Amino acid sequence: MPKWGDPRHFIAGERGVSEWVFTATGPNGARVEIQGCDVFTFRDGKIAVKNSYRKQRTG
Repeated sequence: MPKWGDPRHFIAGERGVSEWVFTATGPNGARVEIQGCDVFTFRDGKIAVKNSYRKQRTG
């Protein structure tokens, strides 16, 4: 079953980051681990921009 884990969040001024790890089993039965982060820009108390980045590892 897919799982989101190890969340870490921080805000500095008008920027924020959420770091996470996604784990699952691929179609071939291999374990998949994806480390990623979402980078936010806030404007007037709302999310103005959200970018996501990931790094996939298999094993």
